[in-house]
Formats: sequence, structure tokens, C-alpha cells
Amino acid sequence: STPQAYENIDYDLVSKNISLTDKLIDALNTNNREKLIQNLHNEFELSVFIKHPQFKEIKDSLNSILCPSVLSGSGSAIIGIAESTEHAQKIQNELPYKTIITKTKIQ
Repeated sequence: STPQAYENIDYDLVSKNISLTDKLIDALNTNNREKLIQNLHNEFELSVFIKHPQFKEIKDSLNSILCPSVLSGSGSAIIGIAESTEHAQKIQNELPYKTIITKTKIQ
């Protein structure tokens, strides 16, 4: 839950990736897919993955099949970025987890 995520956040660990955040914002503003993928991060991962290792397993599974991924918000889901709808369907077929494909184009 969001309240639990905030209760468990380790403030000694967060805010270490400000430069990544700046690069991520720039990537979004310039619609730069490659830069977006290079700078994907979510500082909630630092604490959520400790309490809920299954989220790290899901992220690692996605990354292992070349699908960049990141924790969504305070931890309700893991988001994976596929190259195409076909790639997303292939990823969906390879994972033992419940997945939902939505289509958003990043140039």
C-alpha cells in the first residue's frame, strides 16, 4: 500500500539519484526513448524490494528477457517497456506473472 511504502522508505538511501531524475525528465521532455530507458529508476525500489522481494524477482525477470522495467509509483506494479506490441506479447507469453499490455508510443 502507498502508506506502507512511505512508512518503510529509508530516507538515508533516497535522493541519491537526482542526476538520473534530471536525465529522466529531460528524456521525457524530448521524447528520447533510449535516454528514458537508460535513466529509468524509482527510489521506492530501495525499500519496497526489501519488504516485497517478489517485485524484484519480476523486475529481474523482465530485465533478463531484454525488457527494461521499473517499479510503478510507490509499488503497485512493475512497468516493462517493450519495443513493439509483438514484443510485449512475446514477453507476456514468457512470464509466469499476470501482465497487462497497454500501448503508449515513445519515440
